[in-house]
Amino acid sequence: MTTEDFDPKSLAESLRNTKAIGFLTKLQLKGDIDSLVDDLKKAVPGEQARLAELHERFQLLFHKIVTLVQDKDPSLAKSITDSRERVWNWLSDPNKSVKL
Repeated sequence: MTTEDFDPKSLAESLRNTKAIGFLTKLQLKGDIDSLVDDLKKAVPGEQARLAELHERFQLLFHKIVTLVQDKDPSLAKSITDSRERVWNWLSDPNKSVKL
């Protein structure tokens, strides 16, 4: 799957619908994701230090999400893991609509 045919909305929908994560944890994750997306929207293209910092936050958030779902929803954990770089490329592309 390339970045062009990657559908982040279906991945987000799967995350919303999983029973592996409780409601309050999902709300916290949504806040973390929204904060990261907002910071990515504000990032200045070419500002490598800021982009590296945001990429590190992204990696930590992805790891947290996979850890939360891996035992109770292993297929979702695999989908998330397999899509890690596509999600980052999509989110960090200033020409893409960064709206989940």
